[in-house]
Amino acid sequence: MMVVARQGTARRRHAGWGAGLAEVGGLDHLQRRAGARGGAALVRVGVQGRAIHAAHKREHGFPGSYSAVMRMLQRLREAQPPDVTVRVSFAPGDAAQVDFGAGPMPLHSDGRERRTWAFVLTLAHSRDQYVEFPWDQTVATWPGCHCRAFEWFGAVPVRVIVDNAKCAITKACSHDPLVQRAYAECAEGYGLHIEACPPHDPKKKGIVESGAKYAKGNFLPTRAFRDLTDLNAQART
Repeated sequence: MMVVARQGTARRRHAGWGAGLAEVGGLDHLQRRAGARGGAALVRVGVQGRAIHAAHKREHGFPGSYSAVMRMLQRLREAQPPDVTVRVSFAPGDAAQVDFGAGPMPLHSDGRERRTWAFVLTLAHSRDQYVEFPWDQTVATWPGCHCRAFEWFGAVPVRVIVDNAKCAITKACSHDPLVQRAYAECAEGYGLHIEACPPHDPKKKGIVESGAKYAKGNFLPTRAFRDLTDLNAQART
């Protein structure tokens, strides 16, 4: 009986070793495939482990378990360089950052509620900001908001950092964006340099993003206003 028990245990252990070896072999297979297809890139963009496991089973006959995939992903994550954030400093008068997002819906002169847009221009050094709520995001409205912001501050920065809104940038490009004609003429009149953020890189204007969040999350919920004129008057006090 003792011998039989040991033999049975040995057989079970042997079967377990076989499964483990199969998984190790499968994991090596997966790592080779993931490397060829950019496994680290999948980690960087946040593809989930279950999706990777299912894809490799379907496309490459991967024999390993979901846990094996998770161990491989953990190793890939540990091998990734850490995210580094560099604080960007600005000299006084050097730059302003501009954001244009959805605003509240006050009553229009026609008696109906209409969408407004939140124009926020933040001085990059002092973090002082100008907020205005126009009815639209047209090519004419955009430079007009800039003019009123400069008048309110009593000064003009050397450059403005903007995103790629159609009212500002006709063609987004990392190296040579095409600026709307009316906006370019406005900037030329002020001796202002327009600096458009690279596409899909909003962190380049993180200062104004924070200011816009404050306006939407703190200013608007705590105010009551009769109409657009009242709203803009409160935004500038």
